[in-house]
Amino acid sequence: MLACASPRRVSAILSLLLLAPCAFGEERKPPWRVLMLFDEASGLRALEIIERSFEETLLEAATRRVEFYHEHLDASRFHGSGHHELFADYLKAKYGRVELDVVVPIIGARLDWGSRIPRELFPNVPIVYGACLSSGAKPIPSVPEMTGVLVRIDVARALKVALAVRPQTRRVVVVSGPATMHPELLSHAEAAAKSYPGVTFEYWTERTAAQILDSAAALPGDSLVFYLELFRDSAGASFYPWQFGQLLAKAANAPVFGIYDSYLDTGEAAAGLVRAGAQGHRCGGCSAGVRGGRGNG
Repeated sequence: MLACASPRRVSAILSLLLLAPCAFGEERKPPWRVLMLFDEASGLRALEIIERSFEETLLEAATRRVEFYHEHLDASRFHGSGHHELFADYLKAKYGRVELDVVVPIIGARLDWGSRIPRELFPNVPIVYGACLSSGAKPIPSVPEMTGVLVRIDVARALKVALAVRPQTRRVVVVSGPATMHPELLSHAEAAAKSYPGVTFEYWTERTAAQILDSAAALPGDSLVFYLELFRDSAGASFYPWQFGQLLAKAANAPVFGIYDSYLDTGEAAAGLVRAGAQGHRCGGCSAGVRGGRGNG
């Protein structure tokens, strides 16, 4: 014997059937595909923070499903032009048939790589660059359908804060990788040093990691270590900057000041904070505002 459904149950089933096409229609909408290109390796805390805050901001603004793709150039460890071209070939082969809606290069000071390669590979896709150092020597390229977020690292202010915290300082040691890797940061540090004639400045840029750590351990008490970042030492050994910052803070017989908030739990004090999370949120907001692709709506 067949049981008859109650009128209330029949009404509920009919409602579901009427709503189903709308739900399925939403599911059939193409996702918004976002390719993030990082100039450095995965595992860098600053980039992880930027990535997380970027995705959070974009997901909050999205009205459809978002697919994120991530690729890393690892330029500080593989810095030849040949590696850049291999990376470009890899991107072309992998994403040649993927309908991207926006490309987001997180480029630091590598303006040529961050603008030229994405533009050549994805000529019809909007580009939103992030974490671009505004203090770089090269101007920001003016490219159609390209916008982004500039980051200003105020080295002079950071140094001023550090010396205000340690007014007894008579010797400042600036630690970074080889000078050719970060000329804009070092040049700003050198310029800022001229404002403190009573303080001796040293620049430990052409040393091995072991030499830096050994020398830092022997610093006198009136010293201060001003750490920029170190991806690679003079011998070619590679590091994550936050990891080397941790080693430096433990070894140094003097306070260590840094410029990035992503180094804060390494034992350093922050002077001129560069906030990675804020960069990611701003870049995500720019990307959410991009119009002119399948991702609209």
